[in-house]
Amino acid sequence: MEVNQFKCSKNEWYFIRPFFFTPYDTKEHWDVNINMIRFRIISSIVIPLIFTYYIFIDNGSSFFFKLYFGLTASGLCVYFFVIKYDYKLQQARDKKLLIEPTEKDLIYLIIDESEIKINWLNNIQNNKALYYMPLGSLVNIKVINLKLPEEKYLSAEKELMNYIDIISQKCEGFNAEAKLRYDDKYALEITHKNTKYDSYIPIPDSWFDNGEYARLIKLLSSLTEIEVDETLLINAD
Repeated sequence: MEVNQFKCSKNEWYFIRPFFFTPYDTKEHWDVNINMIRFRIISSIVIPLIFTYYIFIDNGSSFFFKLYFGLTASGLCVYFFVIKYDYKLQQARDKKLLIEPTEKDLIYLIIDESEIKINWLNNIQNNKALYYMPLGSLVNIKVINLKLPEEKYLSAEKELMNYIDIISQKCEGFNAEAKLRYDDKYALEITHKNTKYDSYIPIPDSWFDNGEYARLIKLLSSLTEIEVDETLLINAD
């Protein structure tokens, strides 16, 4: 199986990290935690409904009031004990697995015949640290302006400014302005078959000059038989 690697500079890698998103997470994390996530979702729905039934059983409340109250409580439980909790676990895991790069250039994408792997944590020797997306799930690929994915909008601008400040102090020559959207930078927006969430793969600026962008588009088109929508770049020219 042929494996294709795409590299970028350390400064580019640091800059594009906040703008990357995929709903697939890492293979290890998804395989290990999916049953636990299902258990927490079911528990967060069933327990509040049971509690609601018994707390209102003798007070004459209507069935629809009980149902409304129970579903509201279930929704809150799902949000706090599933979504927020799992996000915190993911943040803690990523922080533990992250290896700060020391080399000038590092691997950013790894693509073979079955999947795209994203080296978001600079830890390619550890499968737990490689985010991925199966090529068989891809439906559409489109070039868009680089923007912070909507899934990361909560307190996004302030967090992005803090991140840019930290990296500016850490990396010599790193100079970037924190924005939620850039009109002169680009990313791939990828639609998937089995999830309503899109993936976003930022494109390093240097790839447009060194031929890596063209190689990436050609490779993805060949492996997926999907014609990449490059309308934005064509119009920009």
